[in-house]
Amino acid sequence: MDNLKQRILDIVNSATPEESFLAGIYFLGALVFIYIILRVGFRLLFRRKKRCNGIKINSDKGQLYIMTNAISELIKSMKSTFTHIEINKVSLTYKRGSYMLDLLITFDMDGGELTNQITLLREKIISDLQTVFGIDNISKINVKLKKTTRSRGKQSTQPTLNPADAKVFTSTGSDCADTIKMEDNQDSNLEKNNNTPK
Repeated sequence: MDNLKQRILDIVNSATPEESFLAGIYFLGALVFIYIILRVGFRLLFRRKKRCNGIKINSDKGQLYIMTNAISELIKSMKSTFTHIEINKVSLTYKRGSYMLDLLITFDMDGGELTNQITLLREKIISDLQTVFGIDNISKINVKLKKTTRSRGKQSTQPTLNPADAKVFTSTGSDCADTIKMEDNQDSNLEKNNNTPK
């Protein structure tokens, strides 16, 4: 270690003023570069959202852990209220002491204006999470629109026949054919009897 310090001192003492000035600039530039890298790294590290598997609710008698799947099922059950919004995926993330929900949706454009319905959906989610689970620390609900659809004009006017009905229809047709065949045979036998000389 002492030999290394001595070598550095020898290099500094033997350097010309111009070389010392350039070395100082290079050293200062290296420090600024390291500072920027560290600052960006720490910012990305501490500001990055963390995906969660659920929310913990503590009480004096124990802890309640509500899984993300339960939250997702509750939100997806709102389909009966918001008939033109299909919630495809629900994700839960944690950042700076608060939770956030990320929704991936499909929107039926025949349902009207999207923004108003999203506002009502957010209010409904926050209200139901508070009422059902006691969750009151959802700070944001981010919504991503995956795709749009149109429901009008998609229903066919042709009647549909399920397999059970098709089976009944087929067997009934077969029975009718057998009945007609038997009646034809009876009619032919009757004609033969009438034509027989007495």
